[in-house]
Amino acid sequence: MIAVGSGIGIVVVGPVHDVFGIHGVFTLGAAVVGMATVAVWFAIPKDRTVALGRIDVVGAVLLALWTTGLLVVISEVPRAGWGVVELLATSVALVVFPVWVAVELRAPLAIINLRLMVTRPVMFANLLALLFGFILFGGMVTLPTFVQAPMGGGYGFSASIQDSGLYLLPQTGMFLVVSLLASLMQRWPGERACLVAGAVLTTAGQVLLFVLHTEPWHVVLASTVAGAGIGLVYTHLAVLVVRVVPSSESGSASGTNTNIRNIGGSLGAQVTAALAFAVSGEPGYAAVFGVLALVGALAVPVAILLARAVRPRPSG
Repeated sequence: MIAVGSGIGIVVVGPVHDVFGIHGVFTLGAAVVGMATVAVWFAIPKDRTVALGRIDVVGAVLLALWTTGLLVVISEVPRAGWGVVELLATSVALVVFPVWVAVELRAPLAIINLRLMVTRPVMFANLLALLFGFILFGGMVTLPTFVQAPMGGGYGFSASIQDSGLYLLPQTGMFLVVSLLASLMQRWPGERACLVAGAVLTTAGQVLLFVLHTEPWHVVLASTVAGAGIGLVYTHLAVLVVRVVPSSESGSASGTNTNIRNIGGSLGAQVTAALAFAVSGEPGYAAVFGVLALVGALAVPVAILLARAVRPRPSG
């Protein structure tokens, strides 16, 4: 449902911007977060177990520091080159990262359980989450700007902000359809087959977009195919991660996978935006679509390795 929510957000933001402007967009985001916070507080039962340690505040701060430094480098170097800020951000990322690893290995309640990550199923699951976070958010950042570009240069459809969200509506619809069918697909063909099929479909969608992007239906078709693939992977990856670890580690494994997916999404958004900015016009967008297709192609063998590392679900 994370993918569904992300897709709905992209679709809804257009009409909100047209009516209320950019301030309305941020106000809506703040309101949704506020409602989610209230819902979590009142709807989720309180954990009755006794905590064995404190929240890893230091690990969280260090994680934010080195990932921020990395993202600054990725986003600013193609635009402004190597300046003082970029060199400082690089230094922060290089220095803080090993410190963060050392802290996480010693923390009783690490923000990311690094020891759990080295087991084969979890390692492949986290790598797949990283790659698909890159693809999902990289595409969501690039496609709206692509379709909003003026026609006449061999690309772009002169779409309004509201219309650009509609181009992603089929993809969001596929997210929802796949999530509703998840329980049936867990019985047949199973999580493992769905992961591999999802990776293949996602790659096919990105390849379609790389080859065909001169007509609106090209974008709709590619988004629909990729949406089916991303939905398959996101839906079944979450279930599989919990299944391959001890029950006492399910929360840590699920949280780690989500964190890594978000990191991949941040990287995808920054890399694709920087690439589209660095190479102007249609070649820049074609390069972005090519990168997303390449990342999808890398995800296919990872999905196969993950499927092989996981035992089949017992029948009955």
